[in-house]
Amino acid sequence: MQYRFDDFVVDTEQFLLSQQGQSLHAEPQVIELILHLLANHGRVVSQDELNREIWHGRVVSDSALSTRIKLARQALGDDGRQQKYIRTVHKKGFVFNAGVDVTRDAGHEPVETPARPPADAALRPSLAITRFVDQSSTSGTSTIAEGITDDIITTLSKVSKLEVLNFQTAAVDLDGVTDNPRQLEIPRIDYRLEGSLLCEGERLRISVRLVEVSSGRYAWAQRYDRRFHSLFELQDDISREVVSALQVELTDGDQALLASRGTDNIEAWKLTFEGQAAVLEHRQDRVRHGRHLLEAAVALDENYALAWSALATAHWKESLNDSWSNSREGSLQHAIEASERALRIDAHHANTLAVRSLILISQRRFDEALDSAHQAIVHARSEAHTLAIASLGLRSCGEAEASILQMQKAMRLCPLYPAWYPYSNALCYWMMRQYGPALTCIEEAIRLDAGLSLNFMVLAMIRAETGEQEAAKTAIARLLEIDPDFRIGAFTAGVPFREEAIEERRLHALRDAGLPE
Repeated sequence: MQYRFDDFVVDTEQFLLSQQGQSLHAEPQVIELILHLLANHGRVVSQDELNREIWHGRVVSDSALSTRIKLARQALGDDGRQQKYIRTVHKKGFVFNAGVDVTRDAGHEPVETPARPPADAALRPSLAITRFVDQSSTSGTSTIAEGITDDIITTLSKVSKLEVLNFQTAAVDLDGVTDNPRQLEIPRIDYRLEGSLLCEGERLRISVRLVEVSSGRYAWAQRYDRRFHSLFELQDDISREVVSALQVELTDGDQALLASRGTDNIEAWKLTFEGQAAVLEHRQDRVRHGRHLLEAAVALDENYALAWSALATAHWKESLNDSWSNSREGSLQHAIEASERALRIDAHHANTLAVRSLILISQRRFDEALDSAHQAIVHARSEAHTLAIASLGLRSCGEAEASILQMQKAMRLCPLYPAWYPYSNALCYWMMRQYGPALTCIEEAIRLDAGLSLNFMVLAMIRAETGEQEAAKTAIARLLEIDPDFRIGAFTAGVPFREEAIEERRLHALRDAGLPE
């Protein structure tokens, strides 16, 4: 059997890696590692699985695995920054994320491989939540355990990056379910959340554990000691702590802590939690829904900087499209006011500084925009989305290489990054006329989200400049199918390039591809 991707071939019979017909030197263990990732392309392979399959169950150090991953990337002309073929998924493992063709040796006949879910579904963790166990001798505390479980399920169900499975009311052995998932028609269970509650007088101890089902190891565990005063306040407090911790571990990395630290109002946090996620999807209905939630959040807590920052993002996005707002100028003014409100609360609020950079770009104030993006990066630390938004500012200001570096850092920090991360890198590579990497990035973005219209705008630009006019027109047709009201003028006016030559290239490419003015 042979695995083919780009100009590489890995032959399982000869145990050989070649490029353009020339054999490449690689250690047998490195080829074995590449083969295992290829056999599972599009799926995250954990370190435990690699230990089991490559080292045959022998526990090896993190440095040993890191060395083999580095050698595998080097053999493929890849590296830890670009991660073109082997991508690190923060705290989860590694995924081979390029398109792969599988053929038999004789005549290179295609091998029928089982249909796999889209990349975004394959990477989305599934989490089974079981009823928290009441270990108290005191009567009535089971209500607290049930309330905390319900609150966690309700909040996590609003996270599009998680598939949340509720087992709290069913007497189910989840370990048994994973052995035969078809019993309940569940494709897989990646993690199990379990907890217990112990009450002595006014003191409560709540223990929560996140179990990786495939290995049985504890991915995360925490104990919370509280005094019982108000049932609802206790449930809200614990559910916020647990949800934020799960976001850090499974989906968003350390940036999830940002939302949980900015307010004492639980309802404002929940609204911002859901609203910001909706706004970042860049779909008209979702952005509008997110804006409404965020308006409610700031009404509950007018000193919640992140809520104002996310609200500014929503208004700014609505200012980019004629059909998304009754007045693009009015939406931009609302974005300015919301960002100023956030910065009055916290002058160094990194997320707001990043969003402020985009607003300033829409006003063509490029020097100030660049300064704001750099300030955001300084204060962002490990906040992936903040770094990603700041990288958009760098891109529009003409710093394409710096933008790619910041976005790659954001990718490493965010366990499940969204499609607009590789979309932006594709645009940066297009700016530098590096069409190969640009195409690789935009293909990844489309795999992650085939409904994001901007992906097809960049694909059309790449195809137009490489002389593939029919492919460019096909991409524009797909863009207009997703967003029929998309027009060159409105978008380019809202997200202009500082360099006129690049702006002219974009306009020329999109016009050639057939995008309406």
